[in-house]
Amino acid sequence: MILWQTGTAALPVKQCRRLQVSMLMKVVEIQAVTPFRILVRFNDGATGVHDCAKDIAGDGPILAQMHDPNFFGRVTLEFGAPTWPSSFDMCPDWLRMEMEAAGEIGQGHVNAAE
Repeated sequence: MILWQTGTAALPVKQCRRLQVSMLMKVVEIQAVTPFRILVRFNDGATGVHDCAKDIAGDGPILAQMHDPNFFGRVTLEFGAPTWPSSFDMCPDWLRMEMEAAGEIGQGHVNAAE
């Protein structure tokens, strides 16, 4: 087995390649499509609709704003990450893993006209 040294740990190369790819993951297009769902396209072309309801559940000043569908619809991209005016954002790597685990990749199109 080929290993790649990372600090004090050695990881199998196959695992390291996955880490290298995930570090480059970005969202390149985003659109709020229904209350608390976002339609995303990643830089590798994968698309899907993510249900953010559980991600924004909870209290606190930042999350409270996210419960307003009009505010939620103001999502934009900053450096490849979905971001809202309150500075709430989602890590693209985390979002991709969540969407894959939920079977949300492969759903929808980013352009509403398609």
